[in-house]
Amino acid sequence: MVVEPYQIILLIFVFLAFAYVSLLLYVASNVREFSRRLKKKVRGLNVITSEQAELLLSLSRVYGNMGVGLGEAAPLLEELEECDFESKNVEVVFSNVRKIKSASGRLAFIAQSNPALKEDQNYLSLVETLADLDRNHRQCVALYNADIAGFNYWINVPTTRWFVWILGFRKREAFN
Repeated sequence: MVVEPYQIILLIFVFLAFAYVSLLLYVASNVREFSRRLKKKVRGLNVITSEQAELLLSLSRVYGNMGVGLGEAAPLLEELEECDFESKNVEVVFSNVRKIKSASGRLAFIAQSNPALKEDQNYLSLVETLADLDRNHRQCVALYNADIAGFNYWINVPTTRWFVWILGFRKREAFN
């Protein structure tokens, strides 16, 4: 059996096509996996922010029971009550996070000027729980940002960007 030159070229072409299709499938599976992980992180952030909002609202009730005025924190707390903690949209989740940070900072400022609060056990318990949730929140954001880096890496693999783009995956921004 004589091997013709075109058969060798055809064999090399088939091998390269197989390698390229394998690369496309490998990249697509990694992008899909990171996308799934990011969705889990967003759900986790929703749970944590929901708990933080509930604690901040409980803190505001403690302030009211102690006769401490909320001042500029009152509208921020009203915004917290209207937040959507079921959203899968990352922008909504991070908007909720910003509202929580703003309300938390304002309530902490009010607490600094009212030393009677620091003796209330209910207040101390809520603040300790809020600090624990804040640590969990920071850890979840760090993991989210790490997954964003991995996701963005895989969607930018040279020669496969077009395929990932067709599948609907776009570059995402990390949370600051």
